Amino acid sequence: MVVGALLGTIAMFFIFRYMGSGAYGLIGFGLSIVGVFAIIMSLGFDSAHVKRVSEGQDLKSCIGTFLVIKLVLIGIMAGAVLLGIFFWKAVLGFGFETPDSEPIIYIFILYYAVLGIASVPLATYSARRETAKQQLPGMIEPLVRVPIIIIVALGAFGVFALAGAWLLGVVALMIVSLILFRKYPIGKFDRGLFRQYKNFAAPIAISSSVRVLNSYVDKIMLQLFWGSTYVGYYFGVQNLTKFLVLMALAVSMLLFPTLSQHHAKEEYGEVRKLTGTAERYVSLVIMPIAMLFIVIPKSILGIFDGDLAANGWRTLQIMAFYSAVFCFYLIFMNQLMGVDKPRSVAKVGVSMSAINIILNLILIPKDIKSLGLTLFGLGPEGAAIATLISAVYGLVMVKIITRRITETKWNPRILLHIGAALFAGGIIYYLSSIVVIDSWYEVGGTALLGIGIYVGFLALLREFTKKDLKFFLDILNPKSMKDYVASEIKDKNNMGKKEP
Repeated sequence: MVVGALLGTIAMFFIFRYMGSGAYGLIGFGLSIVGVFAIIMSLGFDSAHVKRVSEGQDLKSCIGTFLVIKLVLIGIMAGAVLLGIFFWKAVLGFGFETPDSEPIIYIFILYYAVLGIASVPLATYSARRETAKQQLPGMIEPLVRVPIIIIVALGAFGVFALAGAWLLGVVALMIVSLILFRKYPIGKFDRGLFRQYKNFAAPIAISSSVRVLNSYVDKIMLQLFWGSTYVGYYFGVQNLTKFLVLMALAVSMLLFPTLSQHHAKEEYGEVRKLTGTAERYVSLVIMPIAMLFIVIPKSILGIFDGDLAANGWRTLQIMAFYSAVFCFYLIFMNQLMGVDKPRSVAKVGVSMSAINIILNLILIPKDIKSLGLTLFGLGPEGAAIATLISAVYGLVMVKIITRRITETKWNPRILLHIGAALFAGGIIYYLSSIVVIDSWYEVGGTALLGIGIYVGFLALLREFTKKDLKFFLDILNPKSMKDYVASEIKDKNNMGKKEP
């Protein structure tokens, strides 16, 4: 995931430099408008599959049942998008901002359909905690997509070709995931198992759907009220802060099936311990990165584009706060899922998303002329503020619920990480006030200095130890990762067997 985010940042650089924020905004709009309909492809069934497989139910039956569910939902999704386009044009009489907008939507219908097929093996890997198989397809996708994006940007082939790069990337992801999946047993559709999936998925279907809608509505509203250029500014900043969220998401994907196993054995002490460990490691990583986004936002965005820096630096600061908050929300939300409390997750998810959507309606538009309303008109900054407020609410709620159900407390060591980030941030802010930081190597050097101060401060407090250093070096060590991936992929002897 982190590799993908890094490559995505490189792709973003070429798009902004050679095609402009409008092109990037149209991609963000296409992903978002079809993404809203792609809610249909999940409806909580992905989580249900992870839950049932991780509990040790028959793998063959689970895969066969889940595959049929997915194919049906993909067909419904594609039909819903086409019907929506017909209604928008033929019934309401509206059009699109540019001639490329509608073809881009068709490309992203295929994009999400392919992604839906790939989700069957990927969810299975997640349930079985087969990290390498789960991550490898995601690493291949940007390795295919990014070079194509660079060629399209340098060759000025247009936004239609740019959208095609996303499609080819996800096709590569699907092919790799299916190749790794070829030894897995696929059984027939099981009605009884389907009822189990449905019973687990039903309570979280609304919350997961609203949560997905929540993640796309901001870009759709920016397109409607501000245009693709401002969508590009916001989408660019959002993808830049994705580093932080992806870190927590990677931990959460591993956390959920493990917590499910401990919950099945009523080992609540292990649930609390595992959650605390996840909090600490996520916090160690996200705090210095969030600090840099907050302290030198103009310098960071200036690497990509001057207009992006001028129009997006406040949005980057707000989104950095949001990303840090959301990382902890993901950890506690997955604890609730792991201890079989989908209804609690549903309640929080729906109310959190409703707050975000309402605030987007108030903060993004300048006005709604058809209703005669004058609003805040904050554009991308309004979208970021709405997202931050809803995330703070969500974190508070899941923390209250997990405290009541599993007696999980905050990990107090996070306060040390916040203190170290503030200390390092203060020094970097002072340096940026007396020295101009505008080139990529100056930004890189400043980032390394800030992270060095952060780690050094924690080392003095004995919060960052040799054990932690070894842990992170092992993660970053290509040889260790290569050996792990090879060993996991070669391990085919336990296909279809229940975990002990």
